[in-house]
Amino acid sequence: MLNFRWGHTKETVRNFHVLFDDYVQNEWLNHPFVKEMVKAIDKTDIIKDRYIESPIFGAISPRELSGGVKGIILMMFEPEREYYGEQFGNNCAEWILKVADMHDINMGFRHFMEFPEPFKLRIVNDGSIITNNFDLIRNKFKYDDLM
Repeated sequence: MLNFRWGHTKETVRNFHVLFDDYVQNEWLNHPFVKEMVKAIDKTDIIKDRYIESPIFGAISPRELSGGVKGIILMMFEPEREYYGEQFGNNCAEWILKVADMHDINMGFRHFMEFPEPFKLRIVNDGSIITNNFDLIRNKFKYDDLM
């Protein structure tokens, strides 16, 4: 399940690029889910290990993947951390939910992220379960002072 916090903590991972670049492993990149997600978000193909083919830039390394893709890969393989939602665009929302179906994921947000409905997430601040974007944005107003 996605554990969604309005605001963040000092432990919240804010810089995906550094963490990803330090920890990425070939087995992460070769995972079928990761290949599918990278293709959908970055329009890029992971060929094998660290060889990635971009239609715009040609051969690239994992360092050149988008921040959103790096964050989702980290969530997949390092689910015990809390991740900062500000680093993700709405094009990542579907994939965040897919990872949250596999692992409990913790995220801190300051902004509203539109998720494809229906979805299910738990607001860490008050324990409420949210299943649609209208209720999510309504819930946000209770915590605007945290942001």
